[in-house]
Amino acid sequence: MRMAQYGVKKGRIEHIFISHLHGDHYFGLPGLITSYFLLGRIRPLHIYGPPELLPFLEISIGPLDKQEGFPITFHPTQSEEKAVVYEDSQLAVFSFPVAHKIPTNGFLFQEKLGERKMLKEAIVEYDIPFPLIPDIKKGADFITEDGEKIFNKTITGDPPIPRSYAFCADTKFSESIVLAVQDCTMIYHEATFLEEHAEDAGKKYHSTAKQAALTAKLAKNQQLIIGHFSAKYPDIQNFLKEAQSVFPNTQLALEGHTYEIAL
Repeated sequence: MRMAQYGVKKGRIEHIFISHLHGDHYFGLPGLITSYFLLGRIRPLHIYGPPELLPFLEISIGPLDKQEGFPITFHPTQSEEKAVVYEDSQLAVFSFPVAHKIPTNGFLFQEKLGERKMLKEAIVEYDIPFPLIPDIKKGADFITEDGEKIFNKTITGDPPIPRSYAFCADTKFSESIVLAVQDCTMIYHEATFLEEHAEDAGKKYHSTAKQAALTAKLAKNQQLIIGHFSAKYPDIQNFLKEAQSVFPNTQLALEGHTYEIAL
């Protein structure tokens, strides 16, 4: 319902990452998958999550390997160390353990360095044949008909700087998270409590807004989004004030809002 409300095209989703097995993080899966069946989906779907998620799904929708309509592949994750869980030519996704009541992972989405950009004026100046352009974009130099070597950096521009986004799921403050999300362009970090209730946060394996901001600061992140606010606080602007006192480039996670992962 929320995807429809905010214009998110469900059919474009191919990979779903589940951090842990507390109901607010995975109870919606059977409904989403069932809607895919009703809509006649044929594209494969990949689900990544704790091993215990598989029997829940099979109780809810039946054995995954016997589904008709579209294939569903389950990829079990582990929460002992940082690991690659998905990779293609443009992106790598890592899981990393966080400190919660039950085994829980965060996820790091890391763009790969792209190809270099051809300079249009260089193509004209050196009369570069188009069949050679793919190799040049990958770093090759160009040899003219006269045997002159034209170095790659003369005829290409640098590719865009890769961006990264980390989802730090329900967790208390942990130095291991700081190490896992070093130099991220943007991170989301839970901030269930304000600092005046830091002791409660630790006991319940959650974080304060200040602790979330400290993680971003220590990890040298560029942007921070905080969310998962306890309903006991009537004014969530206090979370923003507390976090910004430590890490100024902080925003509140607001439902329906779009955030740009920009360098």
